[in-house]
Amino acid sequence: MIIKLKSPSVSNKLFITRECLLQTISVLCYTLLFSLIPVICLAVFIGLLMTRLAVLPLTYAGWIAYDVAVKKTSSCGGRRLETVRRLSIWKYMRDFFPIKLHKTSDLPADCNYVFGLHPHGIMSCAGFVNFASEATGFSKQFSGICPHLLSLKQNFLCPFIRSFLLWMGELQLTCCK
Repeated sequence: MIIKLKSPSVSNKLFITRECLLQTISVLCYTLLFSLIPVICLAVFIGLLMTRLAVLPLTYAGWIAYDVAVKKTSSCGGRRLETVRRLSIWKYMRDFFPIKLHKTSDLPADCNYVFGLHPHGIMSCAGFVNFASEATGFSKQFSGICPHLLSLKQNFLCPFIRSFLLWMGELQLTCCK
């Protein structure tokens, strides 16, 4: 599919392939995940508190409190959903930059590893695509090793975003002792 955009003042046609459009949308979604979506989630959360549906955000807040205080999910393993980690949106994001994972040696699966990523930037797109998703095929290249991307504790404070990060297998950076 090719989208043709015409403008009366421009004589040349601008062609945007479907692939390029999907790559751009995937990066936009990831960018909004850390900028606009947390604000919207908090607004919806607070807005629901002022309606007859106030029991929903209160129940969710209670679940988060239990999950943080008792189960410590965000610092002890997360709540990975392989379906979310394997979404095709992450492959489009991988192709946008392009991000590649190069295996230089075999790693035994019975050991723990710390992978350093530099420069990572504010949102660490390369780290997210390589270690939080399966866009670069991490589990195929390093079978038996379960990667967890570490993130700041503040990223786990926003309702709904916290759940998404846990589904991706991310953990709080403060969990390291």
